Amino acid sequence: SLQNIEFQCNSKASGIMLSLTGYIFHIKDCFITRPKYRGLTSIGTACQGMLVDRCHFMTAEPNTKSNTVTTVVGNYVDNCFLEWVNELDPTPDFTSGVGFSALSVSDNVFLSGDVADWFAYLVIKPFGSGHGISNLTVNGNTFRSINGTIDRVERIDTSYADIDRTRLRHIQFMGNNFNNIRTRSQNPLRLSHTQNSASSVWSIETGGQLPFTGYACDVEALVAKSEIKSS
Repeated sequence: SLQNIEFQCNSKASGIMLSLTGYIFHIKDCFITRPKYRGLTSIGTACQGMLVDRCHFMTAEPNTKSNTVTTVVGNYVDNCFLEWVNELDPTPDFTSGVGFSALSVSDNVFLSGDVADWFAYLVIKPFGSGHGISNLTVNGNTFRSINGTIDRVERIDTSYADIDRTRLRHIQFMGNNFNNIRTRSQNPLRLSHTQNSASSVWSIETGGQLPFTGYACDVEALVAKSEIKSS
């Protein structure tokens, strides 16, 4: 078992070579930084039952267009919020790349008290125009406001620019608990609709319940809750 070790390979050495035989090799909470060829290599059967937990493998290759690729898991956040910005970009307007992408926020407890109703736990603040949001996961969190109600748990800070709502892709808000939150963001969003007259187009309002007040691109399913009796 290897734990709490940083392997500084400096592009000159590979990281760890397992023995020829063995079982249940475990590496956890380790950093393998800039390996020359491979960070972790099995040259025999020692990878049988191998466990790799909470490790960081970083290539030596530069990445000038990287996305966030960050997870925020299992934290208690009291009267604070996550702010996602691109303020260090010398040319902040979106031209190419992935923009705000690849963030996962799961299984956290967010608590606030005596705050303004516009307070939010996840704030995206673009410093340039044209950016979208993609591959964002917000699942299994508990959001609770005490001594007052807030509008929603996520918002865009438009102090410098807004998000392009046509460029929201692969955003998942599922299994979250909301307490004293006026609008409970969900995606996929489940809605009930009553259609009183026959029409080739049904217009169904989302009530701002999609994350960041986004637009619905697709309908995954339509289920009748009772017998359809007319045209």
